Amino acid sequence: MKSTRLNRRLGMTFMTSCLVLGYSSAALADMATAVVQEEKARDKKKECSIKVQYPTDTTSPLAKIINEYINETLGSSYTGNPFEAKAMVSHYIEECLKPDEDEGEMPEDMPPGEDKTEISKLVETDKFITYEVSGYSYAGGAHGSASYDGMTFRKSDGRRMGWNVFVKTNEANFKNLVKKGLKEYWEIKTDAELAERLLDVELDAIPLPGAAPLFTEEGVKFAYGQYEIAPYAAGMPQFVVPYDKLAPYMTPVARELAGLSAASAQREEVTAEPAAPQKLHLTNARHLQFVKSSAEYRAADERLNAAWKQVRKRLSRDRFQAALAEQRAWVKTGRDAAASRLSGLSPVEAFTRVTEERARELERLSEKGEP
Repeated sequence: MKSTRLNRRLGMTFMTSCLVLGYSSAALADMATAVVQEEKARDKKKECSIKVQYPTDTTSPLAKIINEYINETLGSSYTGNPFEAKAMVSHYIEECLKPDEDEGEMPEDMPPGEDKTEISKLVETDKFITYEVSGYSYAGGAHGSASYDGMTFRKSDGRRMGWNVFVKTNEANFKNLVKKGLKEYWEIKTDAELAERLLDVELDAIPLPGAAPLFTEEGVKFAYGQYEIAPYAAGMPQFVVPYDKLAPYMTPVARELAGLSAASAQREEVTAEPAAPQKLHLTNARHLQFVKSSAEYRAADERLNAAWKQVRKRLSRDRFQAALAEQRAWVKTGRDAAASRLSGLSPVEAFTRVTEERARELERLSEKGEP
């Protein structure tokens, strides 16, 4: 059963027990405490829940910008007054309970689905306010899905602070900061340990999170979603990098927001661990993926198969048995070991090269007629 309409729009949800309209006691310019309204909404197929912290201020441009962001995050279909918090959330609860157009009949024994979202203030300073969006959804599969996002607003004008306020993020030093943060999240020490936790991601090519960078009191929060760089069991890796470490990669706007001086932009090298040999393993699934996605690998594999046919054709029975034992050993361990020694190459490039090398060896063997 597919995810609900609301979650397709959000891409994020959070476990909460009921719908709550709340107000922070210290948002924007000293927000006052407001009444909390609670509500539950469910039917036989689904339970929907939204929890939002709205600014108590109903007049300032910044409050309107934040409310508009909340509306956009929930789906952008609410067209009423952005300051009418209850009306906005009630609208999206109704949207959540509507069945998808392509949704079929649920089996009798299917547990009800869940669609829960929380939008709340993460932190506030005199210069910025940061909101986070998180949640949980379940649509009848083996397990539910969770995700995380958010946004930082500059208080002076409401400007949203995204990845565009960072520069030169492809530099090795910046990548080392990301690796260091991930190691801290998993409480590990080495690159080898980190590589084991990543999902088809090279250590030197770890992407930035899809979620926006979130400014906090201590530094910038990096938050990856489920499956973004790691398997489901790894959760959603999150960590905070101190502002002084990120200063060289911030625009003047970002440094001012973080309270940093211009002098802080001087780079401080982060010591990188010597590159550990990559441990590659060519499974049947990865082989089929490479055949489908890489013309170079496909050509190398075809050359290898053709060379092996010639070996079978030209060698005597005894010599062929020796060659067969050698080929089986290469497929079992030799191929992986050879590819793992090729540092600086992607897995498909490494396996393409070792496959080509093995094909040449077999071609020479068939030409000589010797094992």
